[in-house]
Amino acid sequence: MKTERVDYAVIGESLAGVTAATTIARSGGRVVLFNYDRDTETIADIPLIRTSSLGSGMSGLAFEKDLMKAFRDAGGQQCGTCHLTAVRSADRVVVESDNGWWSCLGVVFAPNGTEPGLDGSAALHGFGVSYSASSDAPFFRGRRVAVYGDSPRVYEHAEIAARYAAEVVVLVKDAAIESDAAISSGLIHRPSVEFEAGAIIRSLHAEDRSLKSIVIDSLNGPRTIEVDALFVAQHLVVDKSILPAAGPSRNLVFAGLAAGVEYGKHAALMEDGGRAARTLLANN
Repeated sequence: MKTERVDYAVIGESLAGVTAATTIARSGGRVVLFNYDRDTETIADIPLIRTSSLGSGMSGLAFEKDLMKAFRDAGGQQCGTCHLTAVRSADRVVVESDNGWWSCLGVVFAPNGTEPGLDGSAALHGFGVSYSASSDAPFFRGRRVAVYGDSPRVYEHAEIAARYAAEVVVLVKDAAIESDAAISSGLIHRPSVEFEAGAIIRSLHAEDRSLKSIVIDSLNGPRTIEVDALFVAQHLVVDKSILPAAGPSRNLVFAGLAAGVEYGKHAALMEDGGRAARTLLANN
């Protein structure tokens, strides 16, 4: 297997990850940035960057383009999506993938996060069940859809779905939908958007291999909802399966979601990416 030597590697094209990689590149280090293949979330999935060190009010898609341009302008190497198989630490850290190895002084681990998924939905994934409204909502223009999950992600994906769908049913697992009023205010006043608090999906029903309805329990009791699509947006988890069992060390630094920074705190995620980069540089 071919091994490429670099100074540092960053795993995760997240707000924290791209910031960390850019910080290292600007310091003069040769850094490679990986899009973690286990992630289901991207910066582009964020409807609006509410606040960051670079400003606010931009869509996630536009913000991602600006961040990646700054990284490339600093001399960073973007590897794209690789199926990473292991990160091994000895005198140097080795990032292994199915198409090559990278040997480096240290790694920042900063994934975007992985959607944990919905039990029993595998057969309908791509046939009405989706984990990305930004990618798939345009296919359901003028249709009735549901968005299910935890705040704040459920509101973000609902906002994207509402750009295309004729009707959106927002199924919030949290008992109180007002807890995210700042995020949901734009949705609440749309007559095409309906909210259901304390919702739990009990079953999915399909016809001809395509989703037709979902059965839920909620604060309003059980009911069946006919929909053409279901977008799942729950609390993200961090897949650490490729990492050494010992966890963080002087040459393996966690950032962003992996370091416990809350999803949705955009400025804090970027600041933590810078912190992780400086820590790794100081350690080496």
